[in-house]
Amino acid sequence: MTVPARPALWLLALGLPLCLAGVYAPAALAVAGVLNAAVGLAVLAQGRGLRRDPVRVALEVTNRPQAGRPCEARVVLENPGSRPRRVHITLPAAPDLTFEPAAITLDLAPRQRAVQPVTLNAGRRGILRLPAPNIAVTRPAGLAAIRPPASTPPPVTVYPSLRSLSNYETLARSRAYQAAGFHRQRQVGAGREFEQLREYLPGDDYRDVNWKATARSGTPRTNLYQTERSRDVLLCLDGGRFLNQRLDDRTVLDHAVDAALLLAHAARDQGDRVGLITFRDRIETVVRPATTSGPSILRALAEFEGRPDFPGYLPLVESLRSRQSHRALVFLFTDLNDPQLTEDLADLMPRLAKRHLVVVVSLRDGLIDQVARGGAAAAGGGTQGIHRVLAAARLDQDRVAAARRLTQRGVQVLESDAQRLGLDVINRYLSIKARQLV
Repeated sequence: MTVPARPALWLLALGLPLCLAGVYAPAALAVAGVLNAAVGLAVLAQGRGLRRDPVRVALEVTNRPQAGRPCEARVVLENPGSRPRRVHITLPAAPDLTFEPAAITLDLAPRQRAVQPVTLNAGRRGILRLPAPNIAVTRPAGLAAIRPPASTPPPVTVYPSLRSLSNYETLARSRAYQAAGFHRQRQVGAGREFEQLREYLPGDDYRDVNWKATARSGTPRTNLYQTERSRDVLLCLDGGRFLNQRLDDRTVLDHAVDAALLLAHAARDQGDRVGLITFRDRIETVVRPATTSGPSILRALAEFEGRPDFPGYLPLVESLRSRQSHRALVFLFTDLNDPQLTEDLADLMPRLAKRHLVVVVSLRDGLIDQVARGGAAAAGGGTQGIHRVLAAARLDQDRVAAARRLTQRGVQVLESDAQRLGLDVINRYLSIKARQLV
């Protein structure tokens, strides 16, 4: 589309006094008509020339964007024609997505390629669709401008913030590790597994002598050990309706994703194999346990989004029973605030607990705790406040009862608030690892 540029608008504005003067002098009206016609023809002619060699504009994301952290991007412009061009670009904002600067103006010489850096700010993780930029191309001091249609950039995967991982690495290598709340656990049995018996040789540790085998054989026998093998740690994330609720300025699922990433990093640091299963009403993504599964897990968690579906625990149980033949440590991130869902959990999780060690991780709702324990005044007062307190107290009692039922059926339960979720999950993992429960 061709539109008049600012110089053309000024020239058209000069014709207004002539049009007004035409009331008294008809010749002035004729002059105004000639001026407007000349400007219009010039605008059309220049617009045709601008469309002949269109300027190419592309928006590119150069780095891997993370939620809540600025990311480098760039606007690439190329003028293939033999005349200079002036390009005005506006990068419109979208939900959870902004650009800095939002408006760019560049002069391009003939056959010049230019790169303009910009900063992309993504407010949440997930797959974000970048809006097409608004483009206006004109000549320096030209009369016409064209607004060519811009191609829509491809979707961008915004990864969760990895700041917590870098903080964990820093703490793990400093004396502040324990002060931050992480507790190093003593490995029972020195972290060794029995491999075989052999005859005692000079220099063997007397603590490794197997006295029962020595008594049976009549000759000294020594236990040989091998280094503790890697374990399988499976992260199972529920993306159903309850984890899609907002807590503070983020969803419950976002907090669970951060804790799962931190746990995956800590497990790989301990030499374990880490896998991932995401599900809603059906299984969405499966990453098999491996020591090199980090990039696949990171990308799967970045693209996993919650939906208003009821979680399907039965497909999860069937998938684990068919895919995971040997014992594993399973962390299930879900919600315990719905009585019907917790009944399903209490019925299905014992099937997994017969083979695997299952830890159900649930994020506590601080508002429910505050209302249930703060009285009617904390809920707003009056009859409505009393009803809120009773409802919150009932939800809290149902959640405690659900956790008790799961524990009685051999399933571990971990409840935490948003600020301590990652910390508590890692401490539970280290405790299980130290006690060699898997």
